[in-house]
Amino acid sequence: MVVAFQRTARRPQAVGTSKGSKGAPVRPSDPRLVDLHREFLSKTEKLAAEYERKRDWDRAREVYEAILRLVPRYPQAEAGLGRVVGAQATQDRKIVEVFANQGWQNTGIVLSQGKPVKIIASGAWDVVNRTGPDGLEIPKKMRQFKIGALVGMIVAGDVKDAKPFLIGSKKEFIAPETGRLLLVISDVDPSDNRGKMAVQIESTFAK
Repeated sequence: MVVAFQRTARRPQAVGTSKGSKGAPVRPSDPRLVDLHREFLSKTEKLAAEYERKRDWDRAREVYEAILRLVPRYPQAEAGLGRVVGAQATQDRKIVEVFANQGWQNTGIVLSQGKPVKIIASGAWDVVNRTGPDGLEIPKKMRQFKIGALVGMIVAGDVKDAKPFLIGSKKEFIAPETGRLLLVISDVDPSDNRGKMAVQIESTFAK
């Protein structure tokens, strides 16, 4: 009887992506490859620093992310990326008022896809729900939110396709798409409410 063994070829790993036993990146053993890594890091760090000086946050972020793909947890790149993300989040700032007795309100802000967003709300409003014995029906899109909560929505096209999300007193997130930012109080019928919120939005707004 002849037993045939099939040899399985190992897939070569990309440079800089090999992993040790605990998942940590393994330093290349080839001295020339090590030199290439060092040269790459040196040149890309200088390029990222140049973009930072020019306040070109998008390109600086792209460079730092490229470094971290090759060398995960590289301290200088992690610190640089943190600076850039912080700069993007505070590049533009606007304070708007959201009234308790109105429906969805346009902030006049267009958020940019992929940019960090920080929203802080302060103030108070009175929520009034007058009803008969049949009660009030909560709209399907708003059933997940507490009555009186501050809710947002990013409208990129048809408002019917937009999905509301909870903001509350503070929320930080990455804008999933480019679109108009709308805000509202979570309520069945806001017309009889009183009060307003001051809402500060920080991000890189689309022009």
